[in-house]
Amino acid sequence: MMDTSKKSFIEQLKKFSNGMFTTKNSDGRLHTRPMVIVKVDKDCKITLISDQDDAKVKELEKDGHVAFSGQDDVGCYLTLSGTAKLKQDSSQVKDLWRSEFDAWFPEGPEKALLIEIEPQEGECWDISGESRVKYAYELIKAKICDDKAEAEKYRDEASL
Repeated sequence: MMDTSKKSFIEQLKKFSNGMFTTKNSDGRLHTRPMVIVKVDKDCKITLISDQDDAKVKELEKDGHVAFSGQDDVGCYLTLSGTAKLKQDSSQVKDLWRSEFDAWFPEGPEKALLIEIEPQEGECWDISGESRVKYAYELIKAKICDDKAEAEKYRDEASL
């Protein structure tokens, strides 16, 4: 396993338009839901948008520790963990607003707030491109030899 630079991790993350966002509910159980990525900044901070009255807002007020994961169409898997903060900035919400949000926010951006995830750790498994062929070989070899595939060589870590 090799250490991925923060810049490389951010480049991969910017390819994702959505992912799965995990918080802890009031019982301490994990609660995961799909979320659209609104913005990824140069420091790897991820911005999401939420209704002010949504359950995830209450969950984050109690415990800001979160996880976020995603998968693209070509074989890249990404996960990160960190802390999230709620940000009520109506001008920034309006700047980041997209017409696709109208389906979730029929009243417009007035009831929306931002969730900013500050990641501490991230991992990426990339089996796209040439790596996809090598990974397929690993799977076939493991099946024929009745062995375990070596997936760890496609995993990179980043301290964010």
